[in-house]
Amino acid sequence: MKATNQSPKLKAQTYTGRFLEAGVVQYEDEMAYIRQENLMNIGEKFKGAYVVIDHKDLTEDETDQVCGYISKVWLDDGWVWCDFVVNNEEAINLIDNENYSLSCAYWAITKDIKGTYHNIPYDKEIVDGEAIHLAIVNKPRYEDAIIYKNSIKDKIMTIFKFKKEEKKENSITKEIDLETARFEIEEGKTVSVADMIKAYNAAEEEKKAKEEEEKAKVNSDDEFEIDGKMVKVKDLANAYKAQMKKNEEEKEEEKKENEEDEKKDEEEKKEAKKNSKDFEEIEEAKKEALKNSKENQVKISTPMSELKLGKSLYGSK
Repeated sequence: MKATNQSPKLKAQTYTGRFLEAGVVQYEDEMAYIRQENLMNIGEKFKGAYVVIDHKDLTEDETDQVCGYISKVWLDDGWVWCDFVVNNEEAINLIDNENYSLSCAYWAITKDIKGTYHNIPYDKEIVDGEAIHLAIVNKPRYEDAIIYKNSIKDKIMTIFKFKKEEKKENSITKEIDLETARFEIEEGKTVSVADMIKAYNAAEEEKKAKEEEEKAKVNSDDEFEIDGKMVKVKDLANAYKAQMKKNEEEKEEEKKENEEDEKKDEEEKKEAKKNSKDFEEIEEAKKEALKNSKENQVKISTPMSELKLGKSLYGSK
């Protein structure tokens, strides 16, 4: 005869959780930095890794302590997420009581690169790794690590449960057409529900854009690798501002030279016009002087000229 109630020990529970994040994290006696571009190099190695309560590096003879396995791994919102199955009653109880969260263990492949991230100094950079296990722990290395039961969607739905009201007899069901529905937003003024939905969606889009913009911002002490060299954002900013200043100075110098050339051309045009007018006035003055000299010319007589004049008038003796 089969039991009517299945034993919890024979059941498995599916969970979703996030356990590894880009940024700076404390490892033993040093701080290590994981860049966003290297995060999935490590995370994808956890597919198929075993799940254990607290951090335990198990041997082949200790498989009885394995609580489950990771079935899927992906990257979202700067975190490595996973789906995992747990078939251990103690582990299920710890998770369901929301006292425990996730942590992971892996062999880190590092580079001796020091720097700062969000003003936090670090000693090494983790560029890759080999997964060991996923642990259900009370105090995770990453404070925002979390476990969702079944799926994120199920978790959200359990948070936003609404109490169902009992159906009253002879009640009338009201059907609402969102295209024509209106709401009295203030006394004497109604607006369409469709317009309110549009406004809500626009506000959400704007909010999302601002969040994305905020995520994209970096701090002055953040570093980027350029041609094999780690360079801080503040040094990049200083170089950029210096280049902008140089470009502005060159533009200003070019503008000044153009203005001087234009001024010189204008002066040369004025001088040429003036010289042309002076030449005309001089030529006109010469003509006038010559005319006046002819009109005012004085005749001078001499004995010989008078003799010639007399002969022409009276003839010779």
